[in-house]
Amino acid sequence: MHFWGGILLGLGVHAICSLKSITLKPTMGLLLFTLVVATGTWEVFEWLAGLYDPTTHLFDTTKDIIVGFGGGLLAHIILNKRTMKL
Repeated sequence: MHFWGGILLGLGVHAICSLKSITLKPTMGLLLFTLVVATGTWEVFEWLAGLYDPTTHLFDTTKDIIVGFGGGLLAHIILNKRTMKL
């Protein structure tokens, strides 16, 4: 789920930046900022809602962040290579 969420965030950053009314470029910094905000918000939500096991919370959170960032970075790298060729 976190991997696909990261991919969707990467795709979303590129899609929003491709709108004519938006003057942002889909840079690595913008993607990382978006991933940090979305991942942080989700992990805080999990903690506040009690959707975690206290014995494995640190490992689970670390894994979620790494996998989510991996998906987002993969989408960004693929889209950058694809759009640079066009």
